[in-house]
Amino acid sequence: MKIQKANDVTTKNLTIAYIYQTNVIGNENGIRIIERDGTDRFNLRVPDAAFEIKKMKNPIVKITHSDSIEFNYSTKKISLLKDLYVYLEGNHVKYINQSDFMQIDFSKFPLNSSDYNSYVLYIDLLSYQLKFDVMSNVRGRNLILTRVYQSTVHDNSDGIRVIDKDGQVVGKNIQNDGHDLGYLFTPNKINIDTTNRTVSVEQSQHILFTNKSYYVPAQQITYAEGPTDYIRKLFVNKINGELVVGMHNDDKKGNLALICMWYHTGKNAVVIAPFGNEKRIKIDGLNYEDRGDTNNYNWSTNRFVLPKKLYLLKDVAYSISAQNFCYNKFTDNDKLMFELVTPNSQETFEVTGKIHSPIAVNLNTQVVGIYDGNLNNALQKDITLQFADPSVKNKKDPRILLIGNSVTNANIPLLVKYWLSNFGFIPSMIGTVNNSYDGYGYGITPKPATEKGEGRAGWRLTDFTGTTKRTDGSIYLKPNNPFWNPETQAFDFGYYMRSNGFTGVDFIVIMLGINDISGYHGEKQPENIGTPTIEDILTYMPVEFKKMIDSIHEYDPNIKIGLNPPVPAGRNDSLNANVMKYTEMMQYHFDEKISDVFCLGSYLSNGKLSGKTWDNTLTQVDPLNTTKRGQISWDVHDAGNNQMLNALWTASWIINQSA
Repeated sequence: MKIQKANDVTTKNLTIAYIYQTNVIGNENGIRIIERDGTDRFNLRVPDAAFEIKKMKNPIVKITHSDSIEFNYSTKKISLLKDLYVYLEGNHVKYINQSDFMQIDFSKFPLNSSDYNSYVLYIDLLSYQLKFDVMSNVRGRNLILTRVYQSTVHDNSDGIRVIDKDGQVVGKNIQNDGHDLGYLFTPNKINIDTTNRTVSVEQSQHILFTNKSYYVPAQQITYAEGPTDYIRKLFVNKINGELVVGMHNDDKKGNLALICMWYHTGKNAVVIAPFGNEKRIKIDGLNYEDRGDTNNYNWSTNRFVLPKKLYLLKDVAYSISAQNFCYNKFTDNDKLMFELVTPNSQETFEVTGKIHSPIAVNLNTQVVGIYDGNLNNALQKDITLQFADPSVKNKKDPRILLIGNSVTNANIPLLVKYWLSNFGFIPSMIGTVNNSYDGYGYGITPKPATEKGEGRAGWRLTDFTGTTKRTDGSIYLKPNNPFWNPETQAFDFGYYMRSNGFTGVDFIVIMLGINDISGYHGEKQPENIGTPTIEDILTYMPVEFKKMIDSIHEYDPNIKIGLNPPVPAGRNDSLNANVMKYTEMMQYHFDEKISDVFCLGSYLSNGKLSGKTWDNTLTQVDPLNTTKRGQISWDVHDAGNNQMLNALWTASWIINQSA
């Protein structure tokens, strides 16, 4: 057995390993390395893939110098930090000069937990360039430097410095199979707000470990949007005390310690944590004891999402549901109480409050709510109940246009006309498509005749205004948008009216946004339509509605426009939370802010159980009894009975605003 310079070896030999400075390359399992200070490196080694020199078409070769390359997941860039030398049989060879190197941008590759491609970083021996691509795309003769899969850089750990997506350097001799576990010293000072997706350290504290502690300053972070029934993990960075949140399958790296995992919200939250941390974490303002009590509600962050006015008719019984106006997720709870004074009654309720007046009158009143009998922490919102008498209206032949998506397409124009006709009106419904769909069940019989409207299934708000984005940022235009003026390349209501021979319209009702919020789109796959975040939607929603309103009023400033927010879904809590945010933002921008623009309350009476569809086939519970069992759907679409309610509120507004 001999040690010689590689280029001095001339006779037939079996090479066991190559040695360069302090690196021993090859046979990591067979050679124990002792550092100058006596440290045994055997237990610290991170073996690279086996490689064969000059025997493979694309061999994996060893990088000679430490930290020659930086692979940065946070910037999506590959950098050359020094001249690139690699080992070949007999010597080490320089292939690329740092001064000649251009950074490689790999942002077009996902490299996340949903990306199942394998990638390689390699030297192209034809062009002598460093390249990065999907493994199956590599052609010709090359020298492989590393294989990459998702968040793992597999080879040449000494020669490649890896920066994770949080900007932390990944330790070279540390396997990332798990994290340290931290003990929260101070209870109930970290709150996870699942509605606003924030984690707050309300008071600075220390995280304890077996032989040391780390300081965690007061702070607040926001985490990424996603279903509330997915498991998330809360970490603390041991170096700077910053909190980090990731999904359960995220491969988080760096100097992190796990504090807890959680899923669901409020009192229904499940917290999985080491050292009993589940008893020291608050979820939606609820500490462990409160979450254990199934009769609690997150009142501290609640608020009422209500328009300033409700447009109603005398002698008609209406109702509003607390689950539809409470900002936080609502369930029946004996500790909750709401009160509303109407013209002829005082309504106290937990879930549903009745609204009725025997006379036509405008009543300024308020909705008040208390929790657990605490009169010192009541919530209040002013509201006007505006009752009209249909019989005294003079103009009873309104021209009406309803604009929306599949919720509008499901019979809303014909039901609005049906209600108006029953109150002595003779409405004309305009539009270019027949809005009639019976696939959601129930409803009135016999069904009224189909009516025209602009309820277009699968359309987003941005489809009407021509601003829907593909995943690459380009704009997708609906080819059949009747409001799109090809000359001005804009939403043009006058163009719509002239093109279709419509002579005028008195009332327009717009109900859009649910497809933006849910991410659904009729051409999502073939056109690579992007999925906006709720933050994106709340930013563009008022802008896009303003485009439509301005164009409508440019055509005729006397047209009255009613904005209906999306209806809530049956059991989709995360979507309903975003619908609340959307409704609140709509009312903030448009409720009595623009002349002849009104925010309507049609969503307030929608049922989430009997007024929705079913997620599976119902099963009869007993041969002698027609009661059936099944699962309420997550779907947003109303069954025909809910459609009837929705149309009543819209018809009531039209009668209110008629001369």
